[in-house]
Amino acid sequence: MKGRYESLQIENDFKPGDLVRWKSGLKNRKLPEENEAAIVIEVLAQPILDIEKDPGSTYYREPLSIVLGVLDPDGDFLTFHFDKRRFEHLPQ
Repeated sequence: MKGRYESLQIENDFKPGDLVRWKSGLKNRKLPEENEAAIVIEVLAQPILDIEKDPGSTYYREPLSIVLGVLDPDGDFLTFHFDKRRFEHLPQ
């Protein structure tokens, strides 16, 4: 548990066009799949706090600080906001 907490505290320096993936054990959304690439569309200067969810939700007040492009199961390109602390650069 402590290792995942420490991993969450490390923020990588991303820029548009970077390929990223979930850090191990920190995936909290359906997409992208584990070890699947996503592309950085935008890094927000100020995170947006997710207040749409109930205070008991794991998403409540999550700092959404990055916009990523992902492919859905049908192959459509979609963009979503995420907490950038949960991602790492995709190894080349």
